[in-house]
Amino acid sequence: MNQLKINEQAVHKQNTTQGKLCLSLGILSLFFGILTGVPAVISGHMALKQIKESPTILAGKGIVYTGLVLGYLAIALSSLFIILFLYSGFRF
Repeated sequence: MNQLKINEQAVHKQNTTQGKLCLSLGILSLFFGILTGVPAVISGHMALKQIKESPTILAGKGIVYTGLVLGYLAIALSSLFIILFLYSGFRF
């Protein structure tokens, strides 16, 4: 009977630190653009690798994917702004 209760206990997965960092940098990238967008993408891919290597212990794919999307979005918008700025010949 005791063994049955042990097997029924829920395993609590922990969010990765890299995933939390990715989300934080992704949110900051909305304000700082490419400066925090690139680190958000790098830490996001590192977090996905950690989750893939130990799926029974680590969780947080949603947090990581949100940070990645925000990071990639910031990189794309910053790059577009830089291209438009250079194309206009610095005449704002």
